[in-house]
Amino acid sequence: MSKVVYLLGAGASFGKRISKAEEIKADKNHGIITFINPTAPAYKITEGLPIVTEIPERIGYIIKKLETIQLAELSEKTILPLGQFGGMGVTSAREMFIKDLKWLQEECASHATIDTFAKKLWLKKEFKLYKKVECLLAIYFIIEQIINKPDNRYDTFLANILTSQLTIPNEIRIVTWNYDSQFEIAYKEYLDDKLDKDLTTNLRLISRGDSIPPFFNPSIFKINGSATFREMRSLGAFCGKGADQELTESILIELLNYYVISLDKDNNSCKLSFAWEDDSEKNKQYWLNLKGNTQDAVSLVVIGYTFPFFNRNIDRTLFDAMKNLKTIYIQDPNAENLIQNIRPVLSDRHSQTKIIPLTNVDQFYLPAELSI
Repeated sequence: MSKVVYLLGAGASFGKRISKAEEIKADKNHGIITFINPTAPAYKITEGLPIVTEIPERIGYIIKKLETIQLAELSEKTILPLGQFGGMGVTSAREMFIKDLKWLQEECASHATIDTFAKKLWLKKEFKLYKKVECLLAIYFIIEQIINKPDNRYDTFLANILTSQLTIPNEIRIVTWNYDSQFEIAYKEYLDDKLDKDLTTNLRLISRGDSIPPFFNPSIFKINGSATFREMRSLGAFCGKGADQELTESILIELLNYYVISLDKDNNSCKLSFAWEDDSEKNKQYWLNLKGNTQDAVSLVVIGYTFPFFNRNIDRTLFDAMKNLKTIYIQDPNAENLIQNIRPVLSDRHSQTKIIPLTNVDQFYLPAELSI
């Protein structure tokens, strides 16, 4: 089983940023005059995705993009969901989606994180709004991965660890709290025109909420599910190595279609699902599989994860399963400060476990314990 386990949080997809001032300076050096939209974010994401504190501003930025997409006359007459006679027009669907995004933006801004707001809705049993948050977040992250280049560290990491059969070695397991598709986007470059099913099968990736096929031995576990939809065509049709594209009319209509479908009370289309949701038999099997695949770990590499309080019970469960853990590497610009966050999730059996902070985040850390 696994020798090294990776535990990823939002910082693992942070990528790179450039400020307005840096962008203007760079353009001037190339003899280009740049006019920056004053309503745009104070920075430009050149790689990767926003972290939770950036999401409210980024939602506003994306709303502006959605509002400016011109619809052809034929598109305005299209009825959603596609292929059905009843439903709503594209114009009405866009208005509804933008209105809901503005609501999400306000709630994000008034809560510590979007996870905090979602957890509050769950505890209050406001499940209709809770489901709306999941669907909005899924589409929001799909859009971010269309308009931003992926975090290049995923590509470098896969290049370092993949076997000649393009699989993740058995001595590595990856557990991620992220519902983004950075692994899938990076891995797509190693295959020829493969659909999502092939990507996730070859990566041996499983999202919480998915059924685990017989004899399937996962390498990547997504604890919060995936920001995708079950009816969605290949993610590569939207996001690939050449991301950093503009939203188009056709992409807008397809995303609106998923949103309209997902809001049906009887539909379980959205694959994003927070880890605290339920205790179904399917999820029990998921956790048993995850613990079984990580119990032999001797080293843990934590990348961009801050151990928030409301994840504590799940984090304790993960650490309890890793009985032979000798070393924990914390890779984060604030790694020293995060040591105090990890202490409460460790058990007595980890009293001799070494915790090593790593502040260099240029690439995902490859510990000496790996034999690849």
